[in-house]
Amino acid sequence: MADITEEAKEAADLAIALQESEAVHIEVTATDKCNCSCEYCFEQDHCTEHMSEDKQQKIASLLREYCDSMSSSRSPSLYLSFWGGEPFLNFSFIDRVLRETVKHKFVQWHIYTNGLVTDAIDKLVTADYFEEARDRLEVQFSYDGEPHNTQKRKHDGKTTIENAKKLARAGVQVKFKATLSYDMIDKLPQIWESYRDLHEEMSCYETADV
Repeated sequence: MADITEEAKEAADLAIALQESEAVHIEVTATDKCNCSCEYCFEQDHCTEHMSEDKQQKIASLLREYCDSMSSSRSPSLYLSFWGGEPFLNFSFIDRVLRETVKHKFVQWHIYTNGLVTDAIDKLVTADYFEEARDRLEVQFSYDGEPHNTQKRKHDGKTTIENAKKLARAGVQVKFKATLSYDMIDKLPQIWESYRDLHEEMSCYETADV
């Protein structure tokens, strides 16, 4: 990861450039760590560490300062997207950023997750800012369907689906994304059926996008 001084300079330069923007999308790697060992992952050798506490504080502060400086008269839109690794492994950072930015109604958040860190998802749903944030929060679950999930990801996806349903019931916009390897193409009909069944079961959740 880059030196904090370099990061601060880049963030300052970015803030200046964004003054003219109406819509901004910022992606933040919450952590390099991951709790899943997908066979097709190209970053397995790098999924070992969080960013330092100093960097986390600096990034959260810079985002807060940028939001505070934006003029509401321009009706700006800021989309913060958390990636990993598995971002929920560093939920304390996500929690910090949401707390720093939730008061700004022009901010939206996206989290891309494998859905396996149940305790962190529970903390999100019970956070004191959740009611204010949920209509602006989107959580995208990495789920490859059966049988691909079991054979290539070493878990059957049940925890992922349970946590997706939990967030959908709580009013969060939920989406799914599949990554299919070439050697599983012959299983595509079964994978499609698992998605279809999931859609039918979750169709009563207005926020679910399967």
